[in-house]
Amino acid sequence: MLPLASDKLEDFPGLLEIGKRAAMRAEREAIERVLTQTRWNRRQAAKILKISYKALLNKLKLMEEQDHAKAEQRLS
Repeated sequence: MLPLASDKLEDFPGLLEIGKRAAMRAEREAIERVLTQTRWNRRQAAKILKISYKALLNKLKLMEEQDHAKAEQRLS
């Protein structure tokens, strides 16, 4: 999200952070799409995504933790 004129420039994320967020978003979308196509067969999804099964499990765990953190922020 780009800062508005009234936002503090210090709060604007750096280019590295913007790139990390974009990469994570793209990974999430690809993983969700492939899991839907494979009807949540994680082994098949990992093969299609050309990553190890363990790497896919780690990414799913991270995605779940991020979702929980976002939900907690909304409740605060």
